[in-house]
Amino acid sequence: MVARKIKMELPLYKHLGELRKRIIVIALFLFIFSLIGFCFSGLVMKVVINNLVVENVKIVGLSPIEYVSAKIKISLLIGFLITTPLIIYEAIVFIFPGLSSRERKAIMLVLPSFILLFLAGVCFSYFIFLPLAISFLGNLGKGVIENMWSINKLISFVVYTCALFGCIFQLPLLLLLLQKLNILNIKILKKYRAHIYVGIFIVSAIVTPPDVVTQLGIALPIILLYEGSLLLAKIL
Repeated sequence: MVARKIKMELPLYKHLGELRKRIIVIALFLFIFSLIGFCFSGLVMKVVINNLVVENVKIVGLSPIEYVSAKIKISLLIGFLITTPLIIYEAIVFIFPGLSSRERKAIMLVLPSFILLFLAGVCFSYFIFLPLAISFLGNLGKGVIENMWSINKLISFVVYTCALFGCIFQLPLLLLLLQKLNILNIKILKKYRAHIYVGIFIVSAIVTPPDVVTQLGIALPIILLYEGSLLLAKIL
């Protein structure tokens, strides 16, 4: 309680000044790591193409700066991933003095789960979902058309999909949190299970390309995570 009072009694300009310093530190490291990432972006691009792209697909650049644009996108992603621990650290250090001991313990318990679930979602996306989805999409018009994909669009699709699955895999943590805060009731979630399934399939159809494979690839993991979340909430 003393720490909370001290934090709250600080003038607003000091809070803003501290926040500005931490943002500057994060931006500086993000810039540095992005520059380093730019040096390796070409290698990352080759790995992505070799691992995911099927023979029927030809990767091309549709504008003079598209290759450079794709490299910048990859370098920013690398910079962000490397800087993420620093961002989390700076955020925790900034808010910790104003939290109770119970809130601090809750954050320290939730944070590892958040990171692990996000990494699990990214790995699932890159090693399981994307190879299946890209293989299906790449062979969809085989013998009819020649697939020529923009490198920028391919990188965007890979990054977007990995980030999407990283967020989707937070579902158990989110439902558990809402249940512990008495915002959601596990009995209601079970009662309207069929309605939630329909909603999941509708959302997956909206956020994915218009093909069955990618829609199922999004919907089925969410359903499994949802069921796992209900089981986890019941146990805890």
